[in-house]
Amino acid sequence: MNNILKKSVLNIAVATVLTAGFASSAMAAGDIAAINSLTGAQTDLPAIVASADVSNLQVFSGTISNNSNSGWNVTITSTNDGKLEGSSGTGAGSEIPYTLYHLNEVLNAGSVMGAQVSGNVYGSHAPTSGVHTFATSAVTTATVHQDYTVGVSWDADTSLLAGTYSDTFTLVLAAN
Repeated sequence: MNNILKKSVLNIAVATVLTAGFASSAMAAGDIAAINSLTGAQTDLPAIVASADVSNLQVFSGTISNNSNSGWNVTITSTNDGKLEGSSGTGAGSEIPYTLYHLNEVLNAGSVMGAQVSGNVYGSHAPTSGVHTFATSAVTTATVHQDYTVGVSWDADTSLLAGTYSDTFTLVLAAN
């Protein structure tokens, strides 16, 4: 009886080894580098007609690439606190305040806007002290070589003095 028990235990042990087989595993892993790129150039303004409202006049254009899953934002800042300033000085008759900043999507082959969870980054907003931030929601895909323009609007002002009017815009792209 002792022999039968030993053979049964040996058979179970052999059967277990044969059915268990051999397994090995390997893990594949890697990193995707963060992309946060904004390129662009300021656009020269055409001649200003003081008696006409201006709507969404393009002042800057470029390309955005960003792969942050929390989305991205672009902050537009005017050196002159949200106005064109004339060469004749500052104050009434020498300043054209912006009523709106516009961030416009440009649809081109190869441009891919990240899929936003909600809302839309593009649109028009009144600047506060010459600054406005346009922000996406969280995204589910990366923004790749997305072309854009920045525009400004202002109201007609027939009290403007003759001269050259200018402003400088700074755009900063950041992850949310």
